[in-house]
Formats: sequence, C-alpha cells, structure tokens
Amino acid sequence: MQFYNPRIILQLCIICLISSEIKSQTLHSKRHLHKITKQFVQNDLLKHASISFQIYDLKKKKSIASFDEHRSLVPASIQKILTCAMVLKIAGNDFQFKTPVYLVGKKSDSIAFDGNIVLYGSSDPSFASALMPGARSIESIADSIYNYLKGIGIEKIRGDVVVDESFIKDIPENPEWLYYDLANYYGAGCFGFNFMENRARIVLKPSVQDSGICSIDNVRPEILRDYYESKLMGLKDVGETEVFVIGSSNSCMQEIRGNWKCCISDSLIIYAALNKPSAVFVSLLKQELQKRGIQFERNQLQTERDTNTIGSILSPSLDKLCSRALGKSVNLYCESFLHQIGYQLNQTSDRKTAILSLENALKKLFYWEDADGFVLEDGSGLSPKNMLSAWQMNQFLLWLEFNSGLKSFWTLLPDAVQDSKLKNGIRLNKKFNFGLRLKSGSMERIRSFAGYITENGKPRYCVSILINHYSCSGDEMNTLLGSFFNQLLN
Repeated sequence: MQFYNPRIILQLCIICLISSEIKSQTLHSKRHLHKITKQFVQNDLLKHASISFQIYDLKKKKSIASFDEHRSLVPASIQKILTCAMVLKIAGNDFQFKTPVYLVGKKSDSIAFDGNIVLYGSSDPSFASALMPGARSIESIADSIYNYLKGIGIEKIRGDVVVDESFIKDIPENPEWLYYDLANYYGAGCFGFNFMENRARIVLKPSVQDSGICSIDNVRPEILRDYYESKLMGLKDVGETEVFVIGSSNSCMQEIRGNWKCCISDSLIIYAALNKPSAVFVSLLKQELQKRGIQFERNQLQTERDTNTIGSILSPSLDKLCSRALGKSVNLYCESFLHQIGYQLNQTSDRKTAILSLENALKKLFYWEDADGFVLEDGSGLSPKNMLSAWQMNQFLLWLEFNSGLKSFWTLLPDAVQDSKLKNGIRLNKKFNFGLRLKSGSMERIRSFAGYITENGKPRYCVSILINHYSCSGDEMNTLLGSFFNQLLN
C-alpha cells in the first residue's frame, strides 16, 4: 500500500495552478478594464469626440470591455482589413495579377516589324514597383521583351508600345474622395494599368528670400518634370511645414502648394500622384529598349496582322501584396483589390458594382441587425463617407479567426509595438506574453485601430477602437492611445 504526503499533493496542485496561469494570462479584471476604459473616454482631450470601442475575448467568446460599440463612425484605413481579407478569401493567397505582352503586326523584312508591342493591363497595383519586394523592375521587363525580339531577329519596330487599360472603365479616382487628396501620393487613382504605384518623387529647393517660391530641383521619373509646378511658399516665420499637391488624373499640370521654411540649405522630398501611368511607362520602356539596340520608327500601314505572345508579367502573390497594403497602408493596392473582387464575383470591374457586392456579402455573412450603420464607399478607407462600428469590425475579426479559412491573416497586420505610432507609448512587461497586431487608420481628426491582442504569439483578443472629431493634436492623440494600450497590456 502506498501513502501520499498531503503536503506534497498540495504543492503539486499549486504548481499546476501557477503553470496554468503562466500559459494563459488575462488582461485585467472586468472592474479594472472598466476603470481603464472610463478614464480613457473621459479624458479631456476627447471631450468633443465620438468613440466606438470593444475588446472581445476569443477564448471566452464574449466582450470584456466596450464603450458605445454600436456607434458607426468613419473608420479610415482600418477598412483595409475588410478589403484585403475578402480579396484573399475570394481569389486565394496564391493569386497573381497578370499583364500579358503581345507583338501585334507583321514582320516586313529580316530585321523590321510593322506593328506594336501591346500590353493588356489587369490593374496590377505592384507593376514595376521598386517598393514591392518581388515585383519586376522596368529594366527586367525591358530585358524580357528585348530577348524575345532578338530571338526572332527584330531590331526595328515600325510602330509603338501600346497599353490597353480598358480593364477598368471608371475614372481612376473614387468620386467620394476629397479633392485635395487626389494629387497626393496616397490619393493616386487606380487605373486599368498602374505603374510604379502611380507615384512620383519630387525634390524641392528652399526659396532664397521670405515669401519666395520654393523651386523644383528634380522629379523622378525625369520625364514628369513638366507635369508639376511649384507654388510652395518659403517663409521665415513658418510654424508647421504644410505641403500638398493639387490636381487630378485629368490635370495637365499639378500644383505644389503650402508653406515651408526659406533661406535654409535643406531640400524637401515629397511624393505626388502619377496621373498618366501608362504614358510614363510607354516612354520609359521605349527608352530602355532603345538602350538595348531596338529602333522605333513611325508606324507603316499594315493590313495583315499576326499576334504573337511575348509573355506575361506576373505580380507577387496576393498575400504578399496584402502584406504591403496593410503594413504601409497603400490605398492604391486596396482600390485595385476592390476592382478584382468585383471581377471575380460579377465578371465586371465596375467600381459601384464591386462596392455593392462587397457590402452585401459582408452584411449577409454576419446577419447584422444594424446593417444600416455599415456603409462602404471605397476599398481603402480614404472616403470620409465610409461608416462602421467597433462591434462590426470585431465581428469581422472574429470571423477571420474562426470561420474564414484565413487563420494566418493576423500575421499580415503590422506589429504595433514596433511599427506604428503607438510604439513610443508601449512598454511591454516580459512576464506577460502579450503583443499587438493592429492596422491603424488616420485622417483629419480621425484615428482608429483594429486587430488582435496576441498571447504567446497567437490571437487572444479582438480589439477595435474608432475616434472621430477629436480636437487635440495628432501627437497628443498618439500619446493618449499609446498610454491606453500600455495600460491594457500591462
């Protein structure tokens, strides 16, 4: 017969309890969570703001903290979560945008071709992007076309490079976007053919006298130099630098306006929307082919036309594109995804049809009783007319984690402790294995975050917070939100 020491049994029970606690921490008691939330929403900086907030415990399957969670507010860029997740669900992680390239015409002699090099755009947002890992450069694309031409003995094109961008027939900019956003890099329109993320780099020189104009030093690509005019004013007594670009895809000239310091030695780099991406691409591709020995002449009349496939330019996989869209908050990517959702569901890329299809799919998915408070006007969140609540956002995050088949989607969200505006306010205690995977959103007087609080490297809580109409500065709001999340995690 064996005898068990009661003291040893008690010690083993205590060890088991401690071990269980180490494996699964909880944020706070319900009372303390209520206290933290109350202190946050009653902060004087948010006196005039509207707030919608909820934390949902994935393990216990219940809300553990909230404030006006059904209040519909402008979400800004956290809306990208919806678009990215749904395009992955519909098209698949491995989907790639394809841009076919053809030689259309007839070879007229041993080295000359009468006809055009034709590319058919599919609205690939990463086409020739230097910022998207895995995207092919303009030089690489030129190499492939040149090697094909060389292989069949062509040294001269009596024709041109032609881009078919009819995949999207809508105007590039969403009509619900604010006009002063359109010519800035983040407001670049989505075309049937995009190039270099539809973004131009402009370097400005300071004015040499008070109230003088800051001149343009250089523009990249160089051929865009005549597309931009600086009316940026240099001032001795300037508070905060304010620089923006005015124009649209229909503008022949875009204006750089605002205020900057004068009489200094620095230069200022800004990024503007590229309003004629296909024309810029055609010009640059011809330059690259000419460097490689291909001549271009005026098109000759040719009644006989053959079509030969040169190949297809493929984008990186869709999950990688979504990672960039979420990590760097690139509006162009999500607008392209929206058109692709419409094409996949309805065989048309029409913007309104795509938005309606996406909105209805989400409403049906969750049987939302307050669906009137859920409004989509674009795919990126740039429109101030978009509406959703923290509760609705968390419902989507719940679906992603449990029912979507996209279990790893949360890994595409930025690590907020490292990458976002919150990082200076958060100091994680290492004895708690919590982390933050959040998408942020910001517009004028609008700030939002949505994603997951992780535990031991896996999602444990859904968290969504939307704040509209705050009256403090952006830096004050960042500090306040950083402190709030710091309290939650510690």
